[in-house]
Amino acid sequence: IQTHLRDSLRVEELAEYCCLSYPWFAKKFREIYGLSCKDYIEQIRVAQVEQYLLFTDLDLARISEATGYADCSHMIKNFKRVKNITPGQYRLKQR
Repeated sequence: IQTHLRDSLRVEELAEYCCLSYPWFAKKFREIYGLSCKDYIEQIRVAQVEQYLLFTDLDLARISEATGYADCSHMIKNFKRVKNITPGQYRLKQR
């Protein structure tokens, strides 16, 4: 998942890649990681966005592209849902 973070990751495709049915894959993933595969991917992406915000001067559009979001607004929405702060506010606060 981390290697292909910037790609469009679909749980159905990950299950197929592992030669498992979607329901079995989803069930086992939740048992092992304690959350859904989709939520896991979002957490990894948000953590990567944090790293870009802290250690680069890339704009939000480039960060969203580099972390696999379809568009910048989707990244901002998910970041705010997870961190309770927008990416822009997060960057300003950490500087």
